[in-house]
Amino acid sequence: MLPYKVNFDYEYQLFDSHYEISKYQKFNKEWEFLYWISGETAPLISCRTYSADYLSFIEDFTGHKPIFSNNQKFEYWVGNIEEQYKKVNSRFTSTQFATENNFAHPLTSINKIPDYEGDYLIKSEGGLSGRSFKKNAIPKGDYIFDPLLKRIFDFSILFVHGKAYFYQNIIDDKFQYKGTRIFNKNKFELQTLNELYPHSTIWNDFEEKIEKIFNYYESMIPNEIWNIDSFLYEESGEVKMYLLSEVNFRKTMGYCFVKMMELFKTDKNTIEFLINPKESKGEVIQLSPEDNQFKLVLDCY
Repeated sequence: MLPYKVNFDYEYQLFDSHYEISKYQKFNKEWEFLYWISGETAPLISCRTYSADYLSFIEDFTGHKPIFSNNQKFEYWVGNIEEQYKKVNSRFTSTQFATENNFAHPLTSINKIPDYEGDYLIKSEGGLSGRSFKKNAIPKGDYIFDPLLKRIFDFSILFVHGKAYFYQNIIDDKFQYKGTRIFNKNKFELQTLNELYPHSTIWNDFEEKIEKIFNYYESMIPNEIWNIDSFLYEESGEVKMYLLSEVNFRKTMGYCFVKMMELFKTDKNTIEFLINPKESKGEVIQLSPEDNQFKLVLDCY
């Protein structure tokens, strides 16, 4: 088995026509520890060094001692960079499917700005969410138009070789990921969503719609690790659902959280996986190395 090398710059590998690994080496370095807290046991070709204390923490937390490799041959860990993966990760692919099936906002469109007076977002084909969104921008090249909606609950449905997991995403006002939340260690099920607005029509045929999305993407590349990003929003006094915001055919932060939770023992009801939290609500465990540019913690309460 070949060792792994992290590529958290995955979207840039796929969609940046001027991609150079040196541009994103620092980015990969800062996120590399996610490989270890996900419970991986295969050797890693590392782009950073770790203190003995941190490696000891990883071994105690995961039950596995980190193994490093200097092999010149490797596999990428976050995502596959073969050409076929560009299509399934493309926002054009997900937006076209979403608009054809009423899984997006009625005004969502590709390369078209509708008659709309409010704030809006212009999205590129690829790139990390938030970093590739521009508010009220004049488009350059191909683009996706979305009205700027009042989001009230962001969530993902993750598929790991066909098995589905649900979790809430915590994002900031620039749509950048800030954490993941579940309400019970054993409640990754879709049924958890029914506790939100239980009498709303937004859940009509929900599982059938998810199955349709699943079958569409699995027909292109089956039995992989990928997720659907979705959210609830308020409009004209109603709660509505944007079911298919985008698709990520890669190991996401949510995937790392799910794999870590398979190792983590706790009796707390709510568990949060947070980037640079301003305050804590319960028992806090720091997961990132001390010399990391940002802190990633578990908050259990």
